[in-house]
Amino acid sequence: MKLITCMHTQSRCYGVKRKPAKPVGIVVHSTGANNPSIKRWSQPSDNDPKRGELLKLIGTNTYGNHWNRADVSKAVHYVIGKLADGNVATVQNLPEDIACWGSGSGKKGSYNYDPVAHIQFEICEDNLWGESYFKAVYKEATELCADICYRHGWDASVIVSHKEAHAKGYGSNHADIDHWLKNFKLTMKDFRAEVQKLLDEMNKPVEPEKVTLYAVTVGNLEKEAADALIKDLSDRFSDVSGWASVDHCVSV
Repeated sequence: MKLITCMHTQSRCYGVKRKPAKPVGIVVHSTGANNPSIKRWSQPSDNDPKRGELLKLIGTNTYGNHWNRADVSKAVHYVIGKLADGNVATVQNLPEDIACWGSGSGKKGSYNYDPVAHIQFEICEDNLWGESYFKAVYKEATELCADICYRHGWDASVIVSHKEAHAKGYGSNHADIDHWLKNFKLTMKDFRAEVQKLLDEMNKPVEPEKVTLYAVTVGNLEKEAADALIKDLSDRFSDVSGWASVDHCVSV
């Protein structure tokens, strides 16, 4: 995963309408437009000290219709898509402890806000059939979800699509991202399984490195002869992994 920070501080969601959130899960969205470029949705704030650098990375939205504006009612924590150089990456637009404006509301409430707030991200769609692009953003999305789950101590069961959020009663009626997955014979069950596989690898205990120690005991030699032998052995075994030391006993 390639992560770039570009906070949308000019968004009302970040500023005047800011609400704290304690997220309990993740919602996966896709944009619903044939435009895989992150610059369509994400742009640096005017006062961002890294504005020039970020514009080079992300690209410039010459139409000014991105989401980092006070008159836009959409905001998510992350966006996945193409950078200016065509490579796929993840751009963070909101801190994870801020409620976003992503899922809308359902009959039970909204996954935007506590006590069911979710971290949410958009994947920039192409025409929904580009296999190489799909594989790249799918990999990026599963790695992002694994990273979020790992940091929050969650398993992959907390991940839903926007469509599933609606079915659970916590989001507006949208088809994403299931409508895209099915074109490649995948489901959200497959997506969660891939995230869990990554998580299981991340959560594996680290085995201590095995070290082999070598020791040589030399006896019945005068000290001068013993020291010479030790030096010779040390030089000879200096490139052996795990070589620790040479000890000696000297009889005088």
